[in-house]
Order: sequence, then C-alpha cells, then structure tokens
Amino acid sequence: MADRGRSGPERLAEVVERIARERRPERLGQVLLDGAMAVTGARAGWVSGPVGGGRSARLAQEGATDQGTPDIEAPLEVADGPLGHIALFGAEAEPCTVAALRVVAAHGALALDAVRLARARGDDRRRARRLAMAAEALRAITDPREAITTALADARALTATPAAVLVAAGAARLETAACDGTDPLTETELAALVPGDMRVALAQGEHWRGPLAVDNPLRARGFLAGAVAGIGQRAALGYLAVLSEHEEGIDADGLEALGGLAGHTAAALTTVVLQREVRDLGAVDPLTRFFNARYFRTRLDQEVQRARRTGAPLSVAVLSLDGLADVRAEGRAASGDAAMQALSTHVAARLRSMDVGCRVGEDELAAILPEVEGIDAFRVGERLRASLRDDPVLTGAFTLSVGVSSFPDQAAGHDELFERSQQAMAWARLHGGDRTFLYHRDAAAILEAEEQRRTADEESLLATLLALATSVDSRDPGTIGHSDNVGRLSGLIAAELGFPPEHTERVALAGRLHDLGKAGMRREVVVAGGPLEHSELEELQRHPEIGARMLMGCALEDMTPWVRHHHERVDGGGYPAGLRGDAIPVEARIIAAADAFDRLVGGARGPLAPEEALGRVEHAVGAALDAGAVAALGALVRRGAAAPAPGGSS
Repeated sequence: MADRGRSGPERLAEVVERIARERRPERLGQVLLDGAMAVTGARAGWVSGPVGGGRSARLAQEGATDQGTPDIEAPLEVADGPLGHIALFGAEAEPCTVAALRVVAAHGALALDAVRLARARGDDRRRARRLAMAAEALRAITDPREAITTALADARALTATPAAVLVAAGAARLETAACDGTDPLTETELAALVPGDMRVALAQGEHWRGPLAVDNPLRARGFLAGAVAGIGQRAALGYLAVLSEHEEGIDADGLEALGGLAGHTAAALTTVVLQREVRDLGAVDPLTRFFNARYFRTRLDQEVQRARRTGAPLSVAVLSLDGLADVRAEGRAASGDAAMQALSTHVAARLRSMDVGCRVGEDELAAILPEVEGIDAFRVGERLRASLRDDPVLTGAFTLSVGVSSFPDQAAGHDELFERSQQAMAWARLHGGDRTFLYHRDAAAILEAEEQRRTADEESLLATLLALATSVDSRDPGTIGHSDNVGRLSGLIAAELGFPPEHTERVALAGRLHDLGKAGMRREVVVAGGPLEHSELEELQRHPEIGARMLMGCALEDMTPWVRHHHERVDGGGYPAGLRGDAIPVEARIIAAADAFDRLVGGARGPLAPEEALGRVEHAVGAALDAGAVAALGALVRRGAAAPAPGGSS
C-alpha cells in the first residue's frame, strides 16, 4: 500500500531506487509489484516477465487478481520488444498515477532485461562448457552404443528438455535407434515428429524447432514442441531430436547447441566405425565374422602354393542363397543381412578346423577346402546344401546353390580356381537353384553355349520391351522421351543415394520400363484429353501390374516389384497394393520421384523450369513421395544434372 506520509515524487524516487538496488533475480518481480502498488495505491495486482528458456510467466502476485479487467496496467518494454506486464486492481486511473506506473514499468523493464541478458550469458557459457565436455567425451568413446547414450544425455542437458531421441536413417526406413526420457517412438510418431515440408530441408543439413501440430500423436505423451538436427552430411547417419513439454520449446540458442552436438555425434560415430573397419580390414567381415574377400584372395594364393609343393589337392566351394537378391531388391536390406549372418553360422558349424570360411561378395560365401578334391568336394557342397533344411532361420525361406572346383584338375592357379567355382555356382542357380555343381570342362562348354543362347534371347527380349516402352511414349507428342528421361533420372538418383554401379544401372533400366504395361491399352485410356470414366481409370491403374508380369521369367525379374509399385504413395493412398512408407521398395520410390519430376519439366501443357518443378515435387514429400529420393533429386537439380532430354512427359 502507498505510504501516506510522503509525497508522490518521494515515493516514486524511493521505488525506482529500490528497483535499481535489487540484485536478487528471484526477488525482482516482487519488488517491482510492491513499488507499483505503492505509487498507485492499488489493492491487488501481478507482474509477468521472462523466466528463462524463452518463456514468460507471472513473477509476483498480490491480493485478489480475479476481478476482471485491471484498472490500470503498463507493459514492460525494452528496445527489442516486450518482456512482460504490470496489471493493477483498485487504483484510480488518473494521469499522474498512470504516469508514475509507467516510470516504474520502464525502470522495472530495464532491470528485468539486465537479469535476462545475464541469464542468457550464463546459459551460453554453460552450454559452451557442456558442449565442449560432450565433444571431449564423445571423442574418447570407442563403442557406438556408448556414443549414442552419451549424445542423448547431453542433448537433454544442453536443451533442458525431458526427452531425447536418436533416429537412425537406414536405406529403407527410419527407425528409433535409442531414446532417453521416453519410450521408443512408433513409426507413426516418427513420421509426425517433423512437419512434412521440413523433411527435405533437414536432409539438406538444416535444423528445425517448433510446436507440434494439434493432431500430432506425440502430444498424447505430453510433448508439445520439438527440435531436430541432422547427424552427418545430408543427415546420412540419422537425426538427433529433443522433445519439450512447453509449447515454446527450445530457443534458437538451444537449437544451435543441438546442431553442434549432432555434429560431434556424427564425428564420433564415424570415427568409431572407421576404427572398427581398420581393425577388421586385414581379416574379418564385420557382419558374418568370416574372413573377408581381401583375406580370401591372399589365403587362397598361399594354399595353392602349398598344394603345389606338397602335391595335395585343394578345392573351393562358393555358396549363395537362392532368393536373397529378391529380398534386397524389395528394399529389405536388414533381412538380407540377417540371412547372411544365419548362413555363415550354418556353414561355420559344418566346416572342418582346417577349412577356411570367407565372405567374398555381398551375398556370397566361399570355403577353402584343403586336401579335398573332385567328388569329395562335391559331397561337402551337397552336405551344406541339404542341411539347410534343418536350419531354424533359413529353412522355408531360402535354398542354397553351391559351386565347386578343384586344383589342379580344374584350375591352374588361385584366380582360376575361384572363378570356376563361381561359374559352377552360377550354373546351379541357372538350373533352378537348390543344387550343387562340380566344375567340369566338357560340361562348361555345353553350359556356356546354352548361356550364350540365353543371353542372346534375353537381349532380344529386352530390345523388344524397350521398343514397346518407346511406343507408349510416342502415342502423344507430350510424352515423347518420357521413359528415357525417367530411366536416366532414376539412375542418377540411385547413384546420388550411394547405390553401387550395377544396382544403379538396374534402377535406370526399370525406370525406362516403368510404363511398359500401357503398351496394350487403348489410346483413349493412355492419352486422355480429360477426366477418365471409372472403368477407364481402373484399366489405366492396372498398368504397373501388367508391366511387372511382362518382366517375369527373364533376367529382368528382379525389377518386377520396382515396376509394380512405382505408383504407390508413402501415405498408403497409391496403387496397386496400397503400400505405405518403407513397405514400398526403395527403387520404386526413386522411380516415382523421377516420374513426378519429368511430368512437370517435360509436360506438353506448360512445362516448368527444373527449380519450380522441384518445389512442387518437394511439396508432395511425406504424402506421395519419399523424402530421401526427393532430397537426392534436389541435389541433382541444384547441380544442373537433372535437366530433361528433348521431349515431353506423361
């Protein structure tokens, strides 16, 4: 209450002096409210102001403040904007009273701003110290799991948030790698973590912070805002995210600190992986724990030299799981790796102590079999093949093709010995798989002739299919060159995503053949001048399945799921199967992005510049198109590598 024994100016001067002398931030709000009530004679009131982390709240409250609209009030403003508010009840709104309140508010705002800046400087120093400590700790870690755990704990500490999540970016899907402060996120929650229009930017190295949408499933866990930073160049290793229980989330400085921590995490994880690769380079394949291809070549050379000196025989068996290529073609890389691990365990348990197991290719194992030749080597391969039926992981899902050759009967040196074992394995697969072939020169001549005829037939078939794809494009002047453009662009996107050259070529070829199923359809369905009837639309939407069937039973069979599903949408609204997200083969997602882009840049009805077309394609990320494929497309456009060839688009 006001001191009636002193004049108004005296009271005001005393209040201003008291505000200026207050050094305790936690008391400043109450001192400001007491002073405001003293100079105005108010019976009740409150003061709001900054409380840290970019948030505001009531700093002090006195009396009954639920009396409706305040009688007088004043903002607490500084040069860069409002900090808070003073609201008073039971005071007369006379000019001199209002003026006195404004003076108190002005001095109070300066005092609060000084506290806010001091707190910000302190927060910055604490963040810098904590970030430096986190970087030092991450550099000292040699275990990836420990590095992830440390990064999550530091992310929470740096941003003062209750939960942190590390999202791993694999070839085919996003998945929660680790969490701190919350249970692992579901696939739906991961998809909703960041607005769809920010996903491409994140993949390009930007960071994001902001409130979660009102329908975001993470709100059911009590989280109202989030922040995300990519780990590694183009977020190649994944994302580091924090979740806040406050609508304001973290501030810009907190996001910058999170980005710095993500950079240190990427460096730590990359270093750990490289250290392990260096340790294993001379000997061991990290997935199967068999010796690697480099060791295999050296050891096989040594064994051949020893066999020459002693006159003892030597054989090599090459093993490959039938059907594993299809698993990888469908984008199920993790399932393919699990099958290879199971095969190595199966084989290791059945080799002699003197035998040497090696991984010689992504999907191939080899066994060096000292002192074994001819029919005995064949029996070893047969035992490995037949016993696969008893393997609890592989039985029913895969069969085994085995190729065997021996030194010196079938090969004169170590390179020839390995090549002929691979030839024999390829013949086993060519003849239906689930069998063992022993290399023989006479059989080789016959089989090579058959293979030459088959290759010629396949080349003729491919030429026919490409001609059919071209005929589809030629029906409309606006679609000439579309299939070639989609094929070329699909290959470029696959290469940008890190696919090996042979795989990239297959994706490019599938892109050229993506509309093959339209070849037998009526022109008025394929080249529609307006909206299609329901029956016509159903007919048109059958073209991916028709095209996939046309590729069955030949060397193009691995492309069937890519062509069949190139009109699926990541939100599940596509056709023919309504697949969603990572269930769509990654190659099909690549073709879909290339197809959408070429329709825009090559359209006969108003073609767009590549940059404008990219903007529209990016707008479809998260609904129709895959973020990773579109991010790779964006990189190509910005380099000027995605310009269409002359022609149009459908």
